Amino acid sequence: TTSAKRSATPVDRSSFVEYDSGMEHSKPFPNPAPKPPGGSADPEVTVLITAHNEEETIQACLRAVMAQDFPMERVEILLIDDRSTDATVERAESLGLASLRILKIVEAPVALTARQTALDLGLREARGEIVLITDADGRVPREWMRELSGHMSFRDGAVAGPVIFGGNHHAIARYQSIESLVTFTLYRLLYRHGMTTGVHTANVAVRRSAYLESGGFAAGGFNSAEGVALAAILRKGGWSMRYLIDPMVQTSDSGSVARLIRRGRRKARCAVPLINSLWLLLRATKILLLGWTAL
Repeated sequence: TTSAKRSATPVDRSSFVEYDSGMEHSKPFPNPAPKPPGGSADPEVTVLITAHNEEETIQACLRAVMAQDFPMERVEILLIDDRSTDATVERAESLGLASLRILKIVEAPVALTARQTALDLGLREARGEIVLITDADGRVPREWMRELSGHMSFRDGAVAGPVIFGGNHHAIARYQSIESLVTFTLYRLLYRHGMTTGVHTANVAVRRSAYLESGGFAAGGFNSAEGVALAAILRKGGWSMRYLIDPMVQTSDSGSVARLIRRGRRKARCAVPLINSLWLLLRATKILLLGWTAL
Protein backbone atom coordinates (compact mmCIF):
# COMPACT_ATOMS: atom_id res chain seq x y z
CA THR A 1 0.00 0.00 0.00
CA THR A 2 1.33 3.42 -0.90
CA SER A 3 0.63 6.62 0.91
CA ALA A 4 -1.95 8.98 -0.61
CA LYS A 5 -0.86 12.28 -2.06
CA ARG A 6 -1.13 15.27 0.21
CA SER A 7 -4.34 17.26 0.04
CA ALA A 8 -4.61 19.90 -2.67
CA THR A 9 -5.98 22.16 0.04
CA PRO A 10 -3.03 23.08 2.28
CA VAL A 11 -3.36 22.65 6.01
CA ASP A 12 -3.25 25.91 7.96
CA ARG A 13 -0.10 25.25 9.95
CA SER A 14 -0.53 28.44 11.98
CA SER A 15 -3.18 26.67 14.06
CA PHE A 16 -0.95 23.85 15.31
CA VAL A 17 2.65 23.03 16.12
CA GLU A 18 4.59 19.78 15.87
CA TYR A 19 5.62 18.77 19.36
CA ASP A 20 9.25 18.05 20.13
CA SER A 21 10.22 18.26 23.77
CA GLY A 22 13.88 17.50 23.22
CA MET A 23 13.88 15.62 26.52
CA GLU A 24 15.73 12.36 27.07
CA HIS A 25 13.36 9.45 27.66
CA SER A 26 13.84 8.19 31.19
CA LYS A 27 11.29 5.36 30.87
CA PRO A 28 11.47 3.99 27.32
CA PHE A 29 8.79 1.61 26.12
CA PRO A 30 10.16 -1.93 26.22
CA ASN A 31 9.41 -2.72 22.56
CA PRO A 32 9.23 0.50 20.56
CA ALA A 33 8.38 0.19 16.89
CA PRO A 34 11.45 0.58 14.69
CA LYS A 35 11.57 3.41 12.20
CA PRO A 36 11.36 2.51 8.50
CA PRO A 37 14.73 1.79 6.87
CA GLY A 38 16.44 5.03 5.96
CA GLY A 39 13.78 6.98 7.85
CA SER A 40 12.11 8.08 4.59
CA ALA A 41 9.54 5.42 3.69
CA ASP A 42 5.98 6.25 4.68
CA PRO A 43 4.12 3.79 6.95
CA GLU A 44 1.15 1.89 5.57
CA VAL A 45 -1.09 2.52 8.58
CA THR A 46 -1.58 5.50 10.87
CA VAL A 47 -3.25 5.21 14.27
CA LEU A 48 -4.92 8.56 14.91
CA ILE A 49 -5.68 9.50 18.52
CA THR A 50 -7.29 12.81 19.51
CA ALA A 51 -6.91 14.04 23.07
CA HIS A 52 -7.98 16.86 25.35
CA ASN A 53 -6.79 16.64 28.96
CA GLU A 54 -6.37 12.86 28.96
CA GLU A 55 -3.27 12.53 31.17
CA GLU A 56 -4.88 9.71 33.17
CA THR A 57 -5.64 7.51 30.16
CA ILE A 58 -3.23 8.31 27.34
CA GLN A 59 -0.47 5.89 28.39
CA ALA A 60 -2.87 2.94 28.70
CA CYS A 61 -4.27 3.81 25.27
CA LEU A 62 -0.80 3.91 23.69
CA ARG A 63 0.27 0.68 25.37
CA ALA A 64 -2.83 -1.07 23.97
CA VAL A 65 -1.96 0.19 20.49
CA MET A 66 1.64 -1.04 20.83
CA ALA A 67 0.41 -4.49 21.94
CA GLN A 68 -1.27 -5.21 18.59
CA ASP A 69 -0.71 -8.46 16.71
CA PHE A 70 0.34 -6.41 13.70
CA PRO A 71 3.77 -5.54 12.21
CA MET A 72 4.36 -2.24 14.01
CA GLU A 73 7.23 -1.26 11.71
CA ARG A 74 4.46 -0.47 9.19
CA VAL A 75 2.62 1.82 11.61
CA GLU A 76 2.87 5.40 12.81
CA ILE A 77 0.94 6.72 15.81
CA LEU A 78 -0.30 10.28 15.41
CA LEU A 79 -1.53 12.04 18.55
CA ILE A 80 -3.48 15.27 18.06
CA ASP A 81 -3.51 17.24 21.29
CA ASP A 82 -6.39 19.70 21.34
CA ARG A 83 -5.16 22.49 23.65
CA SER A 84 -4.70 20.25 26.69
CA THR A 85 -3.82 22.06 29.91
CA ASP A 86 -2.63 18.96 31.75
CA ALA A 87 0.28 16.58 31.19
CA THR A 88 -1.27 14.60 28.33
CA VAL A 89 1.56 15.32 25.90
CA GLU A 90 4.33 14.82 28.45
CA ARG A 91 2.96 11.45 29.56
CA ALA A 92 2.57 10.27 25.98
CA GLU A 93 6.05 11.42 25.06
CA SER A 94 7.64 9.84 28.14
CA LEU A 95 6.90 6.35 26.77
CA GLY A 96 9.65 6.89 24.22
CA LEU A 97 7.77 5.44 21.23
CA ALA A 98 9.79 5.79 18.05
CA SER A 99 6.60 5.62 15.97
CA LEU A 100 4.80 8.39 17.89
CA ARG A 101 4.29 11.81 16.32
CA ILE A 102 2.50 14.58 18.21
CA LEU A 103 0.73 17.64 16.81
CA LYS A 104 -0.65 20.27 19.17
CA ILE A 105 -3.59 22.46 18.22
CA VAL A 106 -2.93 25.92 19.64
CA GLU A 107 -5.92 27.91 18.37
CA ALA A 108 -9.65 27.40 18.92
CA PRO A 109 -11.55 26.12 15.87
CA VAL A 110 -13.76 28.48 13.90
CA ALA A 111 -15.74 26.66 11.20
CA LEU A 112 -15.77 23.14 12.69
CA THR A 113 -16.17 21.57 16.12
CA ALA A 114 -13.05 20.91 18.18
CA ARG A 115 -13.29 17.16 17.48
CA GLN A 116 -13.86 17.69 13.76
CA THR A 117 -10.85 20.00 13.65
CA ALA A 118 -8.62 17.47 15.42
CA LEU A 119 -9.76 14.60 13.20
CA ASP A 120 -9.40 16.68 10.05
CA LEU A 121 -5.86 17.69 10.99
CA GLY A 122 -4.93 14.09 11.74
CA LEU A 123 -6.40 12.71 8.52
CA ARG A 124 -4.62 15.34 6.43
CA GLU A 125 -1.27 14.96 8.20
CA ALA A 126 -1.31 11.15 8.43
CA ARG A 127 1.45 9.39 6.54
CA GLY A 128 -0.42 6.11 6.20
CA GLU A 129 -3.14 5.49 3.62
CA ILE A 130 -5.28 3.57 6.15
CA VAL A 131 -6.00 5.67 9.25
CA LEU A 132 -7.35 3.87 12.32
CA ILE A 133 -9.06 6.24 14.73
CA THR A 134 -9.71 5.87 18.43
CA ASP A 135 -10.06 8.07 21.52
CA ALA A 136 -7.31 8.86 24.02
CA ASP A 137 -9.31 6.93 26.64
CA GLY A 138 -9.93 4.03 24.27
CA ARG A 139 -8.82 0.47 25.02
CA VAL A 140 -8.36 -1.33 21.73
CA PRO A 141 -8.19 -5.16 21.65
CA ARG A 142 -5.07 -6.88 20.37
CA GLU A 143 -6.60 -7.73 16.99
CA TRP A 144 -8.03 -4.23 16.40
CA MET A 145 -5.52 -3.03 13.82
CA ARG A 146 -5.43 -6.32 11.90
CA GLU A 147 -9.21 -6.69 11.70
CA LEU A 148 -10.11 -3.13 10.68
CA SER A 149 -7.35 -2.73 8.10
CA GLY A 150 -7.74 -6.29 6.83
CA HIS A 151 -11.45 -5.92 6.04
CA MET A 152 -11.08 -2.72 4.00
CA SER A 153 -11.65 -3.36 0.30
CA PHE A 154 -10.46 -1.06 -2.50
CA ARG A 155 -13.81 0.81 -2.66
CA ASP A 156 -14.34 1.12 1.09
CA GLY A 157 -13.95 4.60 2.49
CA ALA A 158 -14.33 3.37 6.07
CA VAL A 159 -14.58 0.21 8.15
CA ALA A 160 -16.37 0.70 11.47
CA GLY A 161 -16.77 -1.31 14.63
CA PRO A 162 -18.86 -1.04 17.83
CA VAL A 163 -17.96 0.84 21.01
CA ILE A 164 -18.81 0.02 24.62
CA PHE A 165 -18.19 1.98 27.81
CA GLY A 166 -16.48 1.22 31.09
CA GLY A 167 -15.51 3.01 34.29
CA ASN A 168 -16.32 3.32 37.96
CA HIS A 169 -19.98 4.21 37.33
CA HIS A 170 -21.29 0.79 36.35
CA ALA A 171 -24.93 1.79 35.79
CA ILE A 172 -23.94 4.69 33.55
CA ALA A 173 -21.43 2.54 31.65
CA ARG A 174 -24.04 -0.18 31.15
CA TYR A 175 -26.62 2.33 29.90
CA GLN A 176 -24.16 3.99 27.50
CA SER A 177 -22.99 0.62 26.21
CA ILE A 178 -26.54 -0.48 25.42
CA GLU A 179 -27.28 2.85 23.76
CA SER A 180 -24.07 2.64 21.74
CA LEU A 181 -24.70 -0.91 20.53
CA VAL A 182 -28.29 -0.08 19.56
CA THR A 183 -27.05 2.97 17.65
CA PHE A 184 -24.41 0.90 15.87
CA THR A 185 -27.03 -1.68 14.87
CA LEU A 186 -29.16 1.17 13.54
CA TYR A 187 -26.21 2.47 11.52
CA ARG A 188 -25.78 -0.94 9.90
CA LEU A 189 -29.50 -1.27 9.14
CA LEU A 190 -29.79 2.19 7.60
CA TYR A 191 -26.67 1.68 5.50
CA ARG A 192 -28.07 -1.50 3.99
CA HIS A 193 -31.03 0.53 2.74
CA GLY A 194 -28.95 3.40 1.37
CA MET A 195 -29.97 5.90 4.03
CA THR A 196 -28.19 8.37 6.31
CA THR A 197 -25.90 6.49 8.65
CA GLY A 198 -22.85 7.06 10.84
CA VAL A 199 -19.86 5.53 12.62
CA HIS A 200 -18.40 5.58 16.10
CA THR A 201 -15.20 7.62 15.76
CA ALA A 202 -13.57 5.70 18.63
CA ASN A 203 -13.48 2.58 16.45
CA VAL A 204 -13.14 3.23 12.75
CA ALA A 205 -10.60 2.88 9.95
CA VAL A 206 -10.71 5.54 7.24
CA ARG A 207 -9.08 5.50 3.82
CA ARG A 208 -7.16 8.77 3.78
CA SER A 209 -7.44 9.33 0.03
CA ALA A 210 -11.23 8.82 0.23
CA TYR A 211 -11.53 11.44 2.95
CA LEU A 212 -9.45 13.96 1.02
CA GLU A 213 -11.16 13.31 -2.32
CA SER A 214 -14.55 13.75 -0.64
CA GLY A 215 -13.61 17.21 0.64
CA GLY A 216 -13.16 16.43 4.33
CA PHE A 217 -15.30 17.84 7.12
CA ALA A 218 -15.24 21.24 5.45
CA ALA A 219 -17.49 19.80 2.72
CA GLY A 220 -20.19 19.05 5.29
CA GLY A 221 -19.66 21.92 7.70
CA PHE A 222 -20.10 22.15 11.46
CA ASN A 223 -21.63 19.01 12.98
CA SER A 224 -21.18 17.92 16.60
CA ALA A 225 -22.00 14.34 15.53
CA GLU A 226 -18.69 13.88 13.76
CA GLY A 227 -19.37 10.18 13.09
CA VAL A 228 -22.55 10.99 11.17
CA ALA A 229 -20.76 13.80 9.32
CA LEU A 230 -17.86 11.53 8.37
CA ALA A 231 -20.17 8.84 6.98
CA ALA A 232 -22.14 11.43 4.99
CA ILE A 233 -18.97 12.88 3.46
CA LEU A 234 -17.68 9.48 2.35
CA ARG A 235 -21.04 8.32 1.00
CA LYS A 236 -21.45 11.57 -0.94
CA GLY A 237 -17.99 11.02 -2.42
CA GLY A 238 -19.12 7.64 -3.76
CA TRP A 239 -17.24 5.46 -1.26
CA SER A 240 -18.72 2.38 0.34
CA MET A 241 -18.63 1.52 4.03
CA ARG A 242 -18.27 -1.68 5.99
CA TYR A 243 -19.56 -2.52 9.47
CA LEU A 244 -17.98 -5.24 11.65
CA ILE A 245 -19.43 -6.67 14.87
CA ASP A 246 -15.84 -7.18 16.08
CA PRO A 247 -13.41 -5.89 17.25
CA MET A 248 -15.06 -3.87 20.00
CA VAL A 249 -13.36 -0.83 21.60
CA GLN A 250 -14.02 0.32 25.17
CA THR A 251 -13.96 3.99 26.17
CA SER A 252 -14.72 5.82 29.43
CA ASP A 253 -18.29 6.48 30.52
CA SER A 254 -19.63 9.99 31.11
CA GLY A 255 -18.78 9.81 34.80
CA SER A 256 -21.95 11.46 36.11
CA VAL A 257 -25.67 11.70 35.37
CA ALA A 258 -25.34 15.42 34.63
CA ARG A 259 -22.69 14.80 31.98
CA LEU A 260 -24.74 11.96 30.56
CA ILE A 261 -27.75 14.27 30.18
CA ARG A 262 -25.66 16.97 28.49
CA ARG A 263 -24.23 14.36 26.14
CA GLY A 264 -27.74 13.08 25.37
CA ARG A 265 -29.00 16.57 24.54
CA ARG A 266 -26.06 17.19 22.22
CA LYS A 267 -26.64 13.89 20.41
CA ALA A 268 -30.38 14.54 20.13
CA ARG A 269 -29.77 17.79 18.27
CA CYS A 270 -27.78 15.86 15.67
CA ALA A 271 -30.12 12.89 15.37
CA VAL A 272 -32.68 14.43 12.99
CA PRO A 273 -31.20 12.94 9.76
CA LEU A 274 -31.00 9.49 11.36
CA ILE A 275 -34.56 9.74 12.69
CA ASN A 276 -35.81 10.77 9.25
CA SER A 277 -34.01 7.82 7.67
CA LEU A 278 -35.41 5.41 10.26
CA TRP A 279 -38.94 6.79 9.74
CA LEU A 280 -38.63 6.31 5.97
CA LEU A 281 -37.34 2.77 6.48
CA LEU A 282 -40.18 1.87 8.82
CA ARG A 283 -42.65 3.44 6.42
CA ALA A 284 -41.29 1.41 3.51
CA THR A 285 -41.39 -1.77 5.59
CA LYS A 286 -45.01 -1.11 6.52
CA ILE A 287 -45.92 -0.59 2.87
CA LEU A 288 -44.28 -3.86 1.87
CA LEU A 289 -45.99 -5.80 4.65
CA LEU A 290 -49.47 -4.29 4.40
CA GLY A 291 -49.61 -3.16 0.80
CA TRP A 292 -50.31 0.30 -0.59
CA THR A 293 -53.33 0.65 1.69
CA ALA A 294 -50.78 1.47 4.43
CA LEU A 295 -50.28 4.84 2.76
